Amino acid sequence: MSIGIVKEAYSVWERRCCFTPRQVERIVRTLGIEVVVQPSGKRVFADAEYVRAGATLSDDLSGCNAIFGVKQVPQANLIPDKTYLFFSHTIKGQPENEALLASVLEKRVRLIDYEVISQNGVAGAPRLVAFGEYAGKAGMIDTLRGLGQQLLYQGLSTPFLSIGSAYMYPSYKEATRAVRMAGDAFAAQHRQQSTPSRFQPLVFLFTGSGNVNKGARQVFNLLPHAMIEPSELMQRGAADDFAGLPSVVGCQAGIQDMVARIDGEPTPTFDKRHYYAQPEHYHSVFFEHLARHCNVLVNGVYWDSRFPRVVSKSDIAKFPDHRMHFIADISCDVRGGVELLERANTVEEPFGPCEANDKISIMGVDILPSELPREASQHFGDYLLPFVPQLAHNTATSDLAKELQGACIADKGSLRERFTYIGDLYRELGRPGHAVHSGGKATEDTAAQIAGSTVLRMHGHLFDSGLINRMLDVVEAQLPHGRFQIVECMVGANRKSTVLLQVTMDGGRPQLDQVLTKIFQLAADPAFASSEATVKELPHSFCDGNFAATLRDTYREVSEEEDGEEEEDGGEESGLLTGPPRGSRHLVRKDSASFLDQADVSVTSLIAPSLQKVAVLGAGMVAKPCVEYLSRDSSRHVSVVSGDFNEAKALCRRVGRTNIEPVHIDALQHHDELESLVRGCDAVVSLLPATMHASVAKMCVAAKVPLVTASYVSPELQALSEAATEAGVPILCEMGLDPGMDHMSAMAVIDQIHESGGKVHSFTSVCGGLTAPEAANNPFGYKFSWSPRGVLTAMQNSARFSRNGELVEIESKDLLASAEPFRMYNLPSLALEQLPNRDALKYVDKYRIPEAQTCFRGTLRYEGFSAKMLEFVRAGFLREDLTFGEALGAFQAQATQEAKVAMEFLLAGSHDAELDGRPAVDQLCDLLQTRLALREGERDMTVMQHNFNGDEHVSTLLAYGTKSDTAMASTVGLTVAIGADLLLDPTTAVSQSSGVLLPTSKMIYQPGLKRLAAEGIIFTNHSR
Repeated sequence: MSIGIVKEAYSVWERRCCFTPRQVERIVRTLGIEVVVQPSGKRVFADAEYVRAGATLSDDLSGCNAIFGVKQVPQANLIPDKTYLFFSHTIKGQPENEALLASVLEKRVRLIDYEVISQNGVAGAPRLVAFGEYAGKAGMIDTLRGLGQQLLYQGLSTPFLSIGSAYMYPSYKEATRAVRMAGDAFAAQHRQQSTPSRFQPLVFLFTGSGNVNKGARQVFNLLPHAMIEPSELMQRGAADDFAGLPSVVGCQAGIQDMVARIDGEPTPTFDKRHYYAQPEHYHSVFFEHLARHCNVLVNGVYWDSRFPRVVSKSDIAKFPDHRMHFIADISCDVRGGVELLERANTVEEPFGPCEANDKISIMGVDILPSELPREASQHFGDYLLPFVPQLAHNTATSDLAKELQGACIADKGSLRERFTYIGDLYRELGRPGHAVHSGGKATEDTAAQIAGSTVLRMHGHLFDSGLINRMLDVVEAQLPHGRFQIVECMVGANRKSTVLLQVTMDGGRPQLDQVLTKIFQLAADPAFASSEATVKELPHSFCDGNFAATLRDTYREVSEEEDGEEEEDGGEESGLLTGPPRGSRHLVRKDSASFLDQADVSVTSLIAPSLQKVAVLGAGMVAKPCVEYLSRDSSRHVSVVSGDFNEAKALCRRVGRTNIEPVHIDALQHHDELESLVRGCDAVVSLLPATMHASVAKMCVAAKVPLVTASYVSPELQALSEAATEAGVPILCEMGLDPGMDHMSAMAVIDQIHESGGKVHSFTSVCGGLTAPEAANNPFGYKFSWSPRGVLTAMQNSARFSRNGELVEIESKDLLASAEPFRMYNLPSLALEQLPNRDALKYVDKYRIPEAQTCFRGTLRYEGFSAKMLEFVRAGFLREDLTFGEALGAFQAQATQEAKVAMEFLLAGSHDAELDGRPAVDQLCDLLQTRLALREGERDMTVMQHNFNGDEHVSTLLAYGTKSDTAMASTVGLTVAIGADLLLDPTTAVSQSSGVLLPTSKMIYQPGLKRLAAEGIIFTNHSR
């Protein structure tokens, strides 16, 4: 029972290995499996490390049941009848690897390809072994090195010259340390105004939204910078006015910023669906509008020949006055989206002058992940470890985990059913007169179509739920570059339908996988839970590999007239809806009954022991940004724990990473299960109701696991501080928006005032989660981006504060009546009101300002909100001992006309019978949640302002929600995630602390605010 690890032969720079020595030690000592490692002097880990881990060094792997590599194994080295795992680069019919696949078949090798190992083995599901993030990270590090050299050629010496390529550092952490130091030094250089104006600021422009972009942005975020919107870059660039910006500026471009309709037809919003369906109707405006105003372009966008280029040679010639110095084409698509990339560069020489303009350096390296070999190797092993026992035992393919079954390309001398199309591709590409031999484009197109074809079996309440229409919309959005054919539709007595749907995408398997991912996501969407739908991709053998019904007829020669007529008439599109295209054959089905049984889906646990394990308790409104931030580091596994399993699963699907997992535990009902989970974690984030934090904290102290919460420190939590200190466990509380960001931003200014010899005689701080002005379109001027019950509870708190040395105390019943008008320092037209927020006097000690004669903390709402809610409170709507009907009767008898209008708005569409019997506060919460919810396209905002000594120093924050997250979710979720990140980082001071902690100390607020700024959450400070 043994496995082997090959010596890599693909490239001199391929220093990765599928298992690290530490992982090998676990395989040998814990799993009892022998590991044989071929000696290699270039591997990032020394042979001696593997020997110390318990491995055997030998060139002979013939005794191993499974043999692991990274890149293609030379044909001559393949051992017959063995299992091999490596990137074969054959699934798209790559001609250069046809001989390798032939040798695999001839030697009866079982080949498992990392490129198609996906969650549960489902085609189109997220890949488990993917390296785009590492390409982005390494590419960005190399970019900064190249930028330093290019700026020197332009006459500017910068600290970026001290940055090396990613491979020059012993680890990614060492590389990031160098980037941080260079960024800080460049910011200092900029402050001294020693930078020529043409380099003030350095503008980095990013494209793409996948893992490559995320990796690149993570490195960029290490630099002191500000993010601006594309519209601002376009305006500033056109006016050549970049005043007031820091030394480094970032800008993220979306597709809508990069192209425009050729006919110039104005549209209120960019129609992404139309663009993907008919890209020929669009042309690139990216360079003209944006790219010529940047200094560095970082391209991470997927591109194929159907779409406008990102940057063309003609762009450079047309706009010679551009500011661009460096292009990083991390996608490394030679003469592709960035036409200027003439050839792939090497790791040792990753960049060089652009042939079209020698004042621009360009980088494109096709094996960037190999520049971070330690981290990439860790990633390999973390996801492969759970499969090792099965492979070492030479388990039959049919009994392997679904993930491995789905990635098995060949077995026993034949292609597996899912991959028989590869043989079709190679046969087509080998036909005389076709692309490989004669350069003809027709065969290339047909080969891509065959690779991009499949048949789906869909089962469930497809029609009455409307799900089938949504799924077909996904396919139709690809027109004319994608087509479908409903081959068969059967409706059962229970109204459940079975549909066989054939799909073809001209862009090949990558485009098909994108479509399948959306279809599988729809099937799992809670909105369609009633459909009880299952979707399964059937093997190519189901239709004998015959996809003529949806292939374009590219074999025959088409005259210009015929081609034009087909486009004019839309014959391709109409054929999709009425039957097979002209001259095509219907799908030939084989033994369809055998495919109508629903398939079981395997769930394989992929939590490797070497991963950092973080549990996020709660999957509510603020959890997604928290989980997204924490899961960016692929060396972590994040468990999303919720009593509502569907809610946890939906959150994990939205984030879409392989290192997150939904866990079904009700924290109130299943104490033992939660305690067991906590014991196995490296950190816990509690987003549970505040009353539950103390019980979670007790578990964490007992297990010696750090805890982070966004809630106020309760007396129960504070009582645990001594025990936490003795156990050496940090419990970081009040790490949200308010409390949280308010502490950090206030203390940053207070400490600065004190350190300069000043005093804080007056301190006021206000914060509010509000609806953006354009969406405040109801009688309350308010919509909920978090729990309505939390808002109602906060309205029942008492308050204490000092004003000019006098104590002011407000009882809970008088809180709403105490609202006062408020205007923001930099936005006086916004009509707001402030309510006192709890006990502000305790912050005199917390903020170390004993000299303060005024100390006030408040909550912001739009003017008029408090007066209306006061009438609701007086009528009894916040009571649990009154029914909603009783409270409504009291309200109608005494309410003002304005309050009655607000109530009518809440009750619109409700029936009396539905309202009368429930407790008043429960029914009110439901009505507020339903009627005052943010609608699609609307956004919220968070507003915060601190005033020190009147207007002597003012610190403000104004953050808006985005399409993906509300401002409330982002500001709370990111802050609490950053708190966990600080505790998990052994290099931070707070990770070495213990007891109950607040973010009022420099060791927390300095790195905390810096990391928030990297996410675009930035406080603006004014002093006079």
